[in-house]
Amino acid sequence: MKVRGLVIAGTHSGVGKTSLATGLMGALARRGHAVAPFKVGPDYIDPTYHSAVAGRPSRNLDTWLMPEAEAVGVFRRAIERLTAPAGAKPASAETAGGGRVPMAVVEGVMGLFDGLAGGGGRCSTAEMAKLLGLPVVLVVDSSHMAGSVGALVHGFAGYDPDLMVAGLILNKVAGPAHAAMLQEALSGSPPVVGVVPREASVQLESRHLGLIPTVEDETINETLARLVDHVEAHVDLDALCAVARPVEGMAEPLPGMAAGRRPRVAVARDAAFSFYYQDNLDVLQEEGAQVVPFSPLAGEGLPECDALYLGGGYPEVYAAELGANFALRDDLRRAAAAGLPIYAECGGYLYLGREIEYGSARHPMAGLLPTRATMAQKRLRMGYIEAEAIGVHPLAGAAFRGHLFHYSTTSGSESPAYLVRHKGERLNDGWAGATVVASYVHLHFRGSRAIARWLASGGVREGGPSHAS
Repeated sequence: MKVRGLVIAGTHSGVGKTSLATGLMGALARRGHAVAPFKVGPDYIDPTYHSAVAGRPSRNLDTWLMPEAEAVGVFRRAIERLTAPAGAKPASAETAGGGRVPMAVVEGVMGLFDGLAGGGGRCSTAEMAKLLGLPVVLVVDSSHMAGSVGALVHGFAGYDPDLMVAGLILNKVAGPAHAAMLQEALSGSPPVVGVVPREASVQLESRHLGLIPTVEDETINETLARLVDHVEAHVDLDALCAVARPVEGMAEPLPGMAAGRRPRVAVARDAAFSFYYQDNLDVLQEEGAQVVPFSPLAGEGLPECDALYLGGGYPEVYAAELGANFALRDDLRRAAAAGLPIYAECGGYLYLGREIEYGSARHPMAGLLPTRATMAQKRLRMGYIEAEAIGVHPLAGAAFRGHLFHYSTTSGSESPAYLVRHKGERLNDGWAGATVVASYVHLHFRGSRAIARWLASGGVREGGPSHAS
C-alpha cells in the first residue's frame, strides 16, 4: 500500500503547531496507521514528542545542516522503514492486514515561509514541502480573529503557486459562535479539517531552549494521551488523510557496514544529555561503530569504549547530580590522558569544564577542560552558522555547517575548536585538544560525516592517527 504524506505548518511561531502535529501523529497511530514522524529544522526536543506517540524515531530534515539530497534520503529511508517492526508499538494495521494507509507527518518550523535570513525561503517549511512533493495543512491561531482569517489564509494559499496548501486547522477557537464566523470567512478556501478549542490540560511545558524533553517529564504519557484525545475529538482524520499525497521515489541505498570488529562509541544518554539527532547515531553505526549508551545521572562510569560522544541537554539543571559522579569524572580524565577521542556539543561542552554557575550556586564538573560556564537569563546566540575547524582540532581545516542555541557563556578557553561565522560575526568557539573536540556547535552527521568517521575509527583519520601515539 502506498505511503501518503503531508506537512503540518503554521502561520507563525506559537500557533500550537507542535502540539497539533504531535496529537495528529498519535491519533493516526492509535487508529492503526503506521506513522513516520519528521521535524523541519534543527530542533532536538519536538522530535521526542513525536517519537513518544508514533513509536518510531522522529527525524530532522534541514537543508542547511545537510545537502538537499541527504534530506530527501533521510525522508525516503524512514518511509521505507514503515513496513518494518515499529519497536515498542504494535505493528501497523497495514502490516497486520488491516489496510490502514501508512502516513508520513512532517512538522514544520516557525511560520510556513520563514527560513534563513536573506536566503529567499531557504530552510523554510515551504522549501521542504516542495522538495518532498508534499501538501501543507496550515495551522491558524484563530484566537484574535474572525472575518480577517479569510484574508490571512488567502494570502498564504496564493503566495507560492508551486506550493499546495491543501487543508486548514483552526486552533485556539473560543467556541461554536466563533467557529461559525471563521468558517463563514473561509468559504471557498482550502478545506477546514479541524476546529480545535483551547484546552489548558493539554499544554506542553517549556523552559529555556524550548519544550521540556519527554525524558524529564514523569507525567508526559498522561499529558500526551489527553492531547491525542483532544485532537481526535476536533480534527477530521478522514479529511486529513484525504488531502495527503502519495510519497514518490525510493532512497538511494546506503553503503554496507564494514566487516570485522566494531569500535565502541560511548554515548551519554539521560535527562542531562538528551539532544541527539537519531541520524547521528545511525551514521555512527553506518561508519562501523557500535553505539553504547550510558547514564552519567545514574552514577555510571565510562563504559569500555574506543570513543565518547557527549550531546547537548541540560547539565546545568542536573549539575549537583553530575558533580557528585566522581567515578565518571575520574574515568574521563584518565581516558583523555590515554588519548580517547572525545566529542562534546553544547551541554556536553559545559560538562567537560571545571564548573557550571547556575542561579546562585557553582557546581564542579568533569574538570577535563580549563573552562567555566555561567548561565545567562536570556538567549545569547541562536541560528545557523558556518564553522572551520582550527588549531589542534583533529580535523583542522575542515569546514562544517551547524547550529547554535545556548544561554551560557564560557571562560578559560585558550585553544578554540572552530572559527564560527554567525550573522556577520566571526568568533572563536569551543575548545580543542589533540583528541578532544568540545564546543557550542551542533552538527548533523548527515552533513558532517567526517566527525562520525573520526569517532567510529577510534580517532584515526585518513592519512594517519589524529593524536599522538
